[in-house]
Amino acid sequence: MGALPSGDVTFAFVDVVGSTRLLQDHGDAAVRMLERFQHDVDTTAKASDGVVVSTAGDGAFLAFGSAKAALSALKQIQLRRTTEDDGLGAQVRGGLHRGYAVPVHGDYVALPVHVAARVTDAAGARQVLATEAVIEAVGGPQPDWHDFGERRLRDVVTPVRLWHVDGPLTPPRADPVRRSNVAAAHTSFVGRDAQIAQLLAALEHPGLVTIVGPGGLGKTRLASEVGRRLAETLAGGSWLVELSGVERAEEVLATIVATLDLPRDAATESALSQALTRRPPLAVIIDNCEHLIDAAAEAVDVLMRHGPQLHILCTSREPLDVAGEIVIRPQSLLASPRADGSTAAGDLFLQRAAAVGYAVPADESS
Repeated sequence: MGALPSGDVTFAFVDVVGSTRLLQDHGDAAVRMLERFQHDVDTTAKASDGVVVSTAGDGAFLAFGSAKAALSALKQIQLRRTTEDDGLGAQVRGGLHRGYAVPVHGDYVALPVHVAARVTDAAGARQVLATEAVIEAVGGPQPDWHDFGERRLRDVVTPVRLWHVDGPLTPPRADPVRRSNVAAAHTSFVGRDAQIAQLLAALEHPGLVTIVGPGGLGKTRLASEVGRRLAETLAGGSWLVELSGVERAEEVLATIVATLDLPRDAATESALSQALTRRPPLAVIIDNCEHLIDAAAEAVDVLMRHGPQLHILCTSREPLDVAGEIVIRPQSLLASPRADGSTAAGDLFLQRAAAVGYAVPADESS
């Protein structure tokens, strides 16, 4: 075995899919196939200035000082296996991840190794998957590579963005990261364009914005519409926390923690700070704060102190009075009639009437 690379290392795992069944069905022929596979892995790694760190009969763990070399090697191994006609139909898969690591006694003890292994677990037969860290190191994606987006890998806390770089374009065996719990809108949104633009501008940077107004104004619908748009731009998505069903003040922060899918103990400040540092920028929409206004204000203050990357949007009948709060008071749809006397409320009525098949007579539409 050659010298193991140190520092910025690209790790790769490759294995034969379904090797146990192949051995049971084909016996010695499968054994010879696995021997050829290991030989191909060894020669390809050496030719690419890589090192085979360890093998496991039907798989191998490799390390490279160059992400380009690692990616090229896995594609070559895949090609050799695909073009070999041994009558067994054996298929391989591979995964790559890059990170800082230092060899220890001829091996590696580092998180990037475990992530690379989980990436390989997510790959299907004849697939090669790579993380965003690898893609960045090779100068960006090629036109024929496919972005699978952020995925949740087993035992890996932070979602990992996966790229398909070779093989069939089938979804990885890892759940996509849900970017929002804000329900999709099933009706049109009328008369609030200026207010949406105002809210999005106020939420461009992390901080607190509160929509304040009386009941029935449409604060929840307005906040939800803004939340859906923020989910498209913030890496951590947009999350709606509904407080209308919360009765006790001590449940407010716990409800927020549960909605954000943080660990249960994150309801304490020290644990919350640690949990939030692992999350990318995201929007937290806290709806109906008024009946627990003091508890909501306290929870928001905690979030702002421990989550400086959070974009927080609240709805309430009164301001939260938290330092840095931006208060926006939307007008009613009946306000500011146009020159012809029509209003946004009238537009909304006409659209809803048309949706149920009722045609408003022209002399009544005004």
